[in-house]
Amino acid sequence: MLTDFIKVYTISLNKTFSKVKKNPIIFLMPLMYSIIMGICHYLADILLSNIVGTTIWRFLIPLIDSLIISSYFTILEDLIMYNRINFKYFTKSFVKKSGLIYSTFFTLILMDWAFFIIINLDYTIELIISSILGIVLSSVSEYIYLRGISYTEGLISALKFFKENFFLWLPPIIILLLGKYILFDMIDMSADLSDLVMTQTLGSPFNFYLGQYLDLGYIIKFIIFEIIVSLLTVFRGVLFNIIEGSSIRKRKYRGYDF
Repeated sequence: MLTDFIKVYTISLNKTFSKVKKNPIIFLMPLMYSIIMGICHYLADILLSNIVGTTIWRFLIPLIDSLIISSYFTILEDLIMYNRINFKYFTKSFVKKSGLIYSTFFTLILMDWAFFIIINLDYTIELIISSILGIVLSSVSEYIYLRGISYTEGLISALKFFKENFFLWLPPIIILLLGKYILFDMIDMSADLSDLVMTQTLGSPFNFYLGQYLDLGYIIKFIIFEIIVSLLTVFRGVLFNIIEGSSIRKRKYRGYDF
């Protein structure tokens, strides 16, 4: 297992650095989209939160997020699959994968309701379950933009993927959590399963609600964090392409020429 880990990670890291070197603009992508998402959340909260009910609001924000993430996923797909970033169809990218993304958001929201409203779990237990599921189902993002699989099929595939590859998949997630803790002295603690799963590759929406705390120090830390996110996201995509549908036995038999 250790030999497989070293070989897979060596190949994945080399491919990641090669892609980033040829397409350095990827460093700006999570930052750009997180700011766009933060602006949309802020404006939607001001303009719509008092107009629509809580239930409608619960489904409206993921719809907005789906359009933004769709554009980001389209760029990631180009980079991981074709080693390029193409802005030729940038405006169309906001709808290209939005259906796949929103169907997954919708399923996760229903899971939230089933687990935490109908069953009425204690908030601490709810938090623990959400955090675990957020990690276990995290590869659904890669299934969406690299395989075109979403909805319940994507979540089931993500569950199987984690079961077979947890020792390879956990390190980038742990690094992301540690990076957030070191920079912001915090780790996202949320019982909202859909957010935990769907925004990992983006980092965090830029927080426009900080007011007086929105200082230069926070902005610098946020930029550093989003650069880390960009590297980890590319690495995750490369790693996913290598190990999805594979196994230690298959890699030993076929070799590591990816």
